[in-house]
Amino acid sequence: ASVDRFHTVYHPYFHPIRTRPGPVSTQPWLEAVLGHCRDRGLPCVSGADWVRFNDGRRGLGLSEYAFDPEAGVLEISLEADAAVRGAAVCLPHVVRGRALARAQVDGESVAVAAENLEGRMQVLLPADYAEGEIRRWRIQWGDDPE
Repeated sequence: ASVDRFHTVYHPYFHPIRTRPGPVSTQPWLEAVLGHCRDRGLPCVSGADWVRFNDGRRGLGLSEYAFDPEAGVLEISLEADAAVRGAAVCLPHVVRGRALARAQVDGESVAVAAENLEGRMQVLLPADYAEGEIRRWRIQWGDDPE
């Protein structure tokens, strides 16, 4: 479900004693699960990398916001307290009957692909942020009004 349905993390929790060889060892099961995750392309990161990502993600702040519902245009600016790679803005695929058609960050196009996440069609727009950086997004649902 972490790969196919949810935008989430999968983390198996095991007490170290259960990963040692013996009659109650979960090591064969853990190796099979991790092999399956690898085969499915589920990204794996270290605990330190995950903490850094979460700290960076939590440090993103919305510094500007404007939505024109008639034009279907959302403009936002996100400011990073700390560096973070791959932080994604998650938006609904359809707003007011119009599909998300294009997205830009700092004037550069970002790929738009709708995905079924948590039971509804959504779009993930990832970007990297440097510490102290402000990135400006422009998202367009439907035809471009310009």
